[in-house]
Amino acid sequence: MKICLINPPQILNKRFGVPSIFQPLGLLYIAAVLEKQHQVEVIDASLEGWENLKEIGGEYYLGLTIDEIERRIKRIKPNVVGISVPFSINEKIALTIAALAKAIDKDITTILGGAHPSARPNETIAYDCIDFITVGEGERTINELLEKIDRGAYDELSSVDGICYKENNRPILTSPRDWIADI
Repeated sequence: MKICLINPPQILNKRFGVPSIFQPLGLLYIAAVLEKQHQVEVIDASLEGWENLKEIGGEYYLGLTIDEIERRIKRIKPNVVGISVPFSINEKIALTIAALAKAIDKDITTILGGAHPSARPNETIAYDCIDFITVGEGERTINELLEKIDRGAYDELSSVDGICYKENNRPILTSPRDWIADI
């Protein structure tokens, strides 16, 4: 499968100051795991667009523009777009990017991971543009989930620990996945 992993631009209310750029380690761990079996491209929209600091309506926007992200997704032509949402403040831009991916190709599978969707999986999965949430550490979960998606084995999703998905428009949260003992 062709997978595009995205660390979204940073948006922060001006009263909190200029957003910081951070290494998206969780996303990079996922990329390292996936590249063993899949073609993976990472868009670090914060780092790649670090010089694009803009003030928009009382907020700072730091990173690649939505148009630049759209062009990259179109060029990559992924089957799956995975978006990191490490903080609740990143939810809005992550949802914007997920909706953008679906607008480019409705068959792109969108997966959100990170602290925010892990803390609020049922609420986050409710958005139409989101297909799956990985809850907690995603390194083992993502391979198992993608294997089911690749085979079209959607009837087996309930056996994948650590995900949230929709069934008949209702959120399904599977059992928690055990933490990785020897990371």
